[in-house]
Amino acid sequence: AGESTPFDLVVSNSGSAPVRGLTLSANAPSGWTVTLEPEQIDELAPGQQVEVTANIQPAEKALTGDYVVTINARPEDGSSESVELRVTVTTSNLWGFAGVALIAVSVGVVGLAVSRFGRR
Repeated sequence: AGESTPFDLVVSNSGSAPVRGLTLSANAPSGWTVTLEPEQIDELAPGQQVEVTANIQPAEKALTGDYVVTINARPEDGSSESVELRVTVTTSNLWGFAGVALIAVSVGVVGLAVSRFGRR
């Protein structure tokens, strides 16, 4: 959570005519940041491919789990194409370890008290 991760995408033209004025955009959960490099492709000839890097940064307070980020490609002719990416967010295990340590210390203190004072 909160760390930017780059994803490499390939945009290709499998048609028989060139695609002009291709604009790339992204839809992500609230609080997320997605930057695409490049955001604009002037022309994509038939059979041509262009590599695009999507830097996805989840929100600082994103919960652990799977999220969907949609990347959209819209040429100037009005058609569109999109792809959905499933992004898994992981968070630090520090609080889980702290909880287990707190329970272990509590059990140790109770055990020490019972052994020292006995059952009364």
